[in-house]
Amino acid sequence: MNNLNDLKITNTESNIDNGFFFVEFENGKSLQCCLKSYQDDADSEPYYVDQIEVCNSGYTEGLCGDCNEWAAIDGEWSHIEEFLIDQARLVGIEIVA
Repeated sequence: MNNLNDLKITNTESNIDNGFFFVEFENGKSLQCCLKSYQDDADSEPYYVDQIEVCNSGYTEGLCGDCNEWAAIDGEWSHIEEFLIDQARLVGIEIVA
């Protein structure tokens, strides 16, 4: 696996309808994480905003984990979240703790 910073990015997108931020590469692979969700009250539907919550972005879980598995190195995943956060900042997505 190459260093993620050495891969050519072809698309970076935030999708608040589906709750994901993703980065697509020239090699046909991608990385993604979850956007922060809010819920006004217990009876309302959650909604997503252009924010990524550090250490709670879901990048190792579910669909994101399946998508990101190719970039893990010897069981280590933290560089994936760091990369996604760096790319998100570049396009104006707020990073929250």
